[in-house]
Amino acid sequence: MPVGIHMKITKLIINNFRSIKNAEIVLDDITVLIGANNAGKTAVLDALRIALTRRWGMKGTGFLEYDVHCPTEASDPKTEPAVSIQIETAEATQGEWPDELVQDLENVLRSLLAILAGFLSRRFAGRGRRVFPEVSVLGASPQSR
Repeated sequence: MPVGIHMKITKLIINNFRSIKNAEIVLDDITVLIGANNAGKTAVLDALRIALTRRWGMKGTGFLEYDVHCPTEASDPKTEPAVSIQIETAEATQGEWPDELVQDLENVLRSLLAILAGFLSRRFAGRGRRVFPEVSVLGASPQSR
């Protein structure tokens, strides 16, 4: 990003990922995750890492069956709802992002999501119900200013 332009992640929405059925986490300048062992702190951080990684589609970067939230031990990850991870971003100050930058970001995200969907469709073709993630980045757009 050009110097002087900042992106702030304001919200993380996680559905059906590991121990997390549904979570909507509002992030501030400083956010601390506190909880007992096995409460989902690492799952939150892993979800954020997955949503932000640039390596989607490379070996070792996709979801495994154990990443799908299963409410019971008898649950089959192939029949549970798909994983969904979303991040919401905002300008540090209103109008900080030029319209051209916002449009470029939206175009890049649409392209990446299309590539990811195509890769996953090919990778899991013929394996029964799809266990595909939905990873999206929601942010400011020129219309919302």
